[in-house]
Amino acid sequence: MIPSWDILKRRSQIIQTLRGGFEARGYTEVQTPVLGRHGAFDPHLHSIEVSIAGQPRYLQTSPEYALKQVLAAHGQRIFQIGPVFRGGDIGPKHQPEFTMAEWYAPGLELPLLMEEMVNLIRELPFVPKAFSDPLRHFQYRDLMIEHVGVDPECVDDAALRQRLDQYPIEANHLGDLADSQWRSDALDFLFSSEVQPQLTGLCTVTGFPRSQAALAEIDDASGLSLRMELFFSGLELINAYQELRDTDELERRWAEANAARAARGLPQLALDEGLKAAMADMPPSAGAAMGVDRLVLCLLDLERLDQAMVLPWV
Repeated sequence: MIPSWDILKRRSQIIQTLRGGFEARGYTEVQTPVLGRHGAFDPHLHSIEVSIAGQPRYLQTSPEYALKQVLAAHGQRIFQIGPVFRGGDIGPKHQPEFTMAEWYAPGLELPLLMEEMVNLIRELPFVPKAFSDPLRHFQYRDLMIEHVGVDPECVDDAALRQRLDQYPIEANHLGDLADSQWRSDALDFLFSSEVQPQLTGLCTVTGFPRSQAALAEIDDASGLSLRMELFFSGLELINAYQELRDTDELERRWAEANAARAARGLPQLALDEGLKAAMADMPPSAGAAMGVDRLVLCLLDLERLDQAMVLPWV
């Protein structure tokens, strides 16, 4: 499918203004490889594997690992806008190939990074009036208690399984594994099924559980992930972290993820030594990623990602 010329022109204007907004805020655009030696360590992210000269390589699910090496080398504000790939994600709001913007700001705290990005989005062309409304802030735990009836900080696995039994078909893919990845997936399924549809307008969510930290730091006081997400009408636009810099913790999380992968019959992934070395040298930083196609969908009031993409998979 080829979108209308009007949509293609407006998409181009949005991305051009987005790129200019980053540059005006002191970010420098860099280009990292689409094909890498390592796949994403998160078990729920499916890196597409290809063979080059008999060696396995992976289409990157995000430029995160490479960008962090640039961040460690130079300690400057950087961003990238380009294609990324995630196997298995196909639907109205998911495509296996899509455009991502990812950026890192050394010395910046997570709330300021999100505020900066919200201001940039509001400068884009075709922004609907709802984007100008006051930004609302929510805590993950409060939303889960209100809309799911589950306290994520103390609910046990048995109670979570009972809650998932209300979705016998949709939640079937979660299996019955007693590990932190299963718990993270179960909470994420309930959040996306029952909380996200209740979110209206532009809002942020913070206070995600430790099991959903990925490569974010953990807050010493609360034990929660230093992670923040931006939603518009229930659709996730931005996922942001106070970036982890502890290499011992990286190794622990990588080993835990590989154990979860083994339990699910997924291949083991070697630790990305370039990422590990970079993490030791990275300045304190906040970083974030945004689905550009989703942003275009919201700004142009479209219903599906494929309406704004040239020759999508579906």
